[in-house]
Amino acid sequence: MAARPSRPTRPADRSATKQFGPDGCGHWPLCYTVLFAGGGKIPGAIHGSSDRLGAYPATDPVTPDDIAATMFWALGIDPATEVRDTLNRPHPIAAGQPVTAIFGKGTLQRRTSSLGQ
Repeated sequence: MAARPSRPTRPADRSATKQFGPDGCGHWPLCYTVLFAGGGKIPGAIHGSSDRLGAYPATDPVTPDDIAATMFWALGIDPATEVRDTLNRPHPIAAGQPVTAIFGKGTLQRRTSSLGQ
């Protein structure tokens, strides 16, 4: 029979400080950085901000679905486009809304006219 440790053990790379988010382990699942380059994006554009700890969005929160919609939109693909699975069920390629505020006006005009908006 193996001996039990006298106190709980934890991986050495984990913080003993307060944990955030449902998964713990020092993750900050509600606030993260995304980098876009090219595609008509305004150079140096910043969208949104975090709280003072960088734990939660303070302004203009964006979801992963919004990021996907933004990427498709920047490529000239309507984010509302649906694909069908093997059972012929429709699935949207992106469930979010594109973040168009980071793109220049010329890009906005070209993209919205090509998407029929």
